[in-house]
Amino acid sequence: MTNLKDDFWSVRELTSEELILVEVYQRSGRSVDDLPYTDEFEQICKELKASDPIEKHQLFRKLLSLRKQGLLPNVYRSQRHVARSRSEAQETE
Repeated sequence: MTNLKDDFWSVRELTSEELILVEVYQRSGRSVDDLPYTDEFEQICKELKASDPIEKHQLFRKLLSLRKQGLLPNVYRSQRHVARSRSEAQETE
């Protein structure tokens, strides 16, 4: 019989599809919370061939699920880049 405590703290390995998703996500340079409705998210969808809204939604949910499981590495942009992105967004409005 296995120890439940050991099973609780064990982390499962990523599938090959999940590994590809994590790799593409890391290149985006945005945290999952900052990702929706950005050019970076559209690039992730394009690379993974998710074109319709349902596929994009499923892709984002998968990223959230991986993060909650502790399987998604933290990705943070520098504050300088975030400030520049915000000012660029304000200029286009």
